[in-house]
Amino acid sequence: MIWVAEGGKALLGFASVYVPSAFLHALYIAGYAQGRGVGRALLAHVIGITPGRMTLKCLTRNHLARRFYTARGWEVIGGGESPQGPYLTFEAPERGGRANPERVESPATTYLLNKTTN
Repeated sequence: MIWVAEGGKALLGFASVYVPSAFLHALYIAGYAQGRGVGRALLAHVIGITPGRMTLKCLTRNHLARRFYTARGWEVIGGGESPQGPYLTFEAPERGGRANPERVESPATTYLLNKTTN
């Protein structure tokens, strides 16, 4: 499933989750939307509505993403090699509540999230 964050008429970012294994496949935020809480909002949203404890893979050279996830309590639980290079496997912290599946509040604004399926 893919969730899209929009602000006004602008696409701000998206999160892609393989729900059966609670795997965060991608979290992407447009450059012009970075630092505005969009990534935090999308991540909180997908964690709140995905059953199970989420995991993800992050290339070791992606220092910005690694800092983003560790700052939110994600822990490295493994790693490996991929065609794109070495990666770390992260696991989300245990949850304390559920996010509202329709709206996620961030410090800057409210982002409407639209779910699409493939």
